[in-house]
Amino acid sequence: MVDNALSHTEQIKRAITAHKLWKEHLDDAITSGGSHLSVDHAANDRGCEFGMWLNSNSLPSKFKSSDMYRAIHDCHSTFHMYAARLLAISITDDISMISDKSFLTKINNTVSSRLINLLEQWLDTEIG
Repeated sequence: MVDNALSHTEQIKRAITAHKLWKEHLDDAITSGGSHLSVDHAANDRGCEFGMWLNSNSLPSKFKSSDMYRAIHDCHSTFHMYAARLLAISITDDISMISDKSFLTKINNTVSSRLINLLEQWLDTEIG
């Protein structure tokens, strides 16, 4: 995903798409109870396409020192933390964890929506 030839606007749009696709894979894994993703991979906020881009050298240092970057970075890390917990519960299919799974799903969806919202705010500042 890291393509220095793309404008930052295009990179942000690709980042939003990459996150949505990764979340779809996570949702499928949670629903099916199986996944090609390991829990360790889900926990790694630098292992997904979006995380690789977010931590790459293609972002200007002035952005990496901004409050917006810190908010996006922290939100992305939080998303992966909850994603790993959800995946672990889903893979074990422990019925005693069903309330935790429901709670974590709501939190993870909220964090994911917040991340998309932050990226869209960043996109608006890039465009306008």
